[in-house]
Amino acid sequence: MFIEAMTLEDVQKKFGDQIRDIEFIRYPIHRAKDRAVPIQSPLNNKLFCVPTVDAFFDFMKNLILSVQLFQKLPSWNMAEQMLLGCELGFKSEEKNPYFTMSTHLNTIKATYFATPLPHTAKEIRNAKNDGFTVQNLKNELAHLGLTTIFPEIQNHAELVYSEVDKRKKGSVLRTCDLFDAVEHCQLNCILERRPTFKKFLHNQNGCHRIYGFKCQECEREKRTSEIWKTFEPIDAATEDTMSPEGKKSSEQLSTVSQKSPEAHQKTIENLKITKETSESASGDVKTSESQKKSPETSPSLQILQEHKVTQKESDEEIQKKSAEIEELKRKVEENLKIAEENEKLVSEAAHLIDTIAELKEEHSKQTKVSGSNFTSGIRVGYGEASERNEIGKEKMQILHLEIQENRREIKEFHEENIRMKTENEVKQQMIQQLLDKLSSATPLGNSYSNPPATTSGRDYNNPVNYRRPESPSLGSNCSNPRQLVVRSTPDSPYNSNPGSECSESDYRNPGTSNCKICRHELKSDNQIYKCFQCRCPSHTNCASNWLKTRQECPSCNGTFLNSNRN
Repeated sequence: MFIEAMTLEDVQKKFGDQIRDIEFIRYPIHRAKDRAVPIQSPLNNKLFCVPTVDAFFDFMKNLILSVQLFQKLPSWNMAEQMLLGCELGFKSEEKNPYFTMSTHLNTIKATYFATPLPHTAKEIRNAKNDGFTVQNLKNELAHLGLTTIFPEIQNHAELVYSEVDKRKKGSVLRTCDLFDAVEHCQLNCILERRPTFKKFLHNQNGCHRIYGFKCQECEREKRTSEIWKTFEPIDAATEDTMSPEGKKSSEQLSTVSQKSPEAHQKTIENLKITKETSESASGDVKTSESQKKSPETSPSLQILQEHKVTQKESDEEIQKKSAEIEELKRKVEENLKIAEENEKLVSEAAHLIDTIAELKEEHSKQTKVSGSNFTSGIRVGYGEASERNEIGKEKMQILHLEIQENRREIKEFHEENIRMKTENEVKQQMIQQLLDKLSSATPLGNSYSNPPATTSGRDYNNPVNYRRPESPSLGSNCSNPRQLVVRSTPDSPYNSNPGSECSESDYRNPGTSNCKICRHELKSDNQIYKCFQCRCPSHTNCASNWLKTRQECPSCNGTFLNSNRN
């Protein structure tokens, strides 16, 4: 879950001259503004890790902007309980930089993202085209409801705003800068309330990455280093003339930058004691030398006197700086007073704006009363127009229904027309086949293109009453199996043929036989079709519908219609 690391100084102290035999592999660490950049783990190339300080900022950004934890919780106590679990991953006592596995970081982020929260959060609004001011930032913090859980958050707005303004990339502050300002205001409040996070960032050198944050530990170390710089030349000059106790204190002062602040205070106290002892020793040396030697002062005493002078000068400089600091404090107080006065003026201006708005509302009410008669006439006309519109809508609906009904009837008629056309085509094909068969059965010497004269009282223009004479080549026996009866009537020439043997193959009594397809009775006025092989009778309509889907006879499963021609 964690990978510990060492600084190069620790490696030199631990291994000494053996550091020459150690091969160092460089892993460049990249930092992005929005999230932690993972690097390959030195233990396994398939795993990735991130610096823990980068993981801290990535986790906090996710907690503030994505989860919106501090906007959805009603109090800091609930937020503090939720933050206790993540403190284990950020070791406050670890001073060396160390790494966190990316999988562990993603798991923690997913856990907080999936946790249900009691309230809903508002989104950060877009900045104006000309940017935003400190007051806009404070108003946005109040709009997001952050003043409920962090009452002091608006106190950090000015410092955060100045840092964001320094780091802006465009000519004006944009919405992304407003997101950064809101995030760092919340970070300042969290660090003030959680000292463990503050100590962790200080030990991992991440304090400077938070806008407007003042680390007390860093300031204390800075003051200690300044004190060390002031006493360093004195220690170098008095090293030969100091007593053994003074040398010991100087050695302690040389290591002051590597100790804790408590050790720094102890070292400074020891340094004062050493100074007193060195002054007393120098006084004894001075008296003894004055008794034994000439009245001229020794060079060591002169050096001590010079150092005293320089110390006095440094004290004077410190006093001057303290006076300057007091002056700056006074100016800051004056600026705060001016800011309070400005806030009062802003509140008065807001009150004036509210009064102006109330006056505008009263004026608008008066204008509404004066124009009520005009609006009533307009409303009456509008009511009549709306009634007409409703009547027109009803008529349009009725017309629309009629149009739909007509379309449906047209569609049904079209489908019926298609069906009748199909049946007509089938019947035409059957008639054409029958005519072809009749023509093929006609003797070659006889031509019936012109029917005989109507001497017997029959209409030969009707193909039903047309009687084909017997072919002498066929004889009296009807050996042609393609005989087809088109209409079955009592005086049809195809009903009976005396002297022909095939009259028994025709149906003798249509009233007593049934259709082989629909099983209904065959009547004398029906159109009949017979099978090519078994000569079973059926209605012509039934036969045409049957032939649309299959060619087998419904009775013998033979060829129902012979399409071959002789």
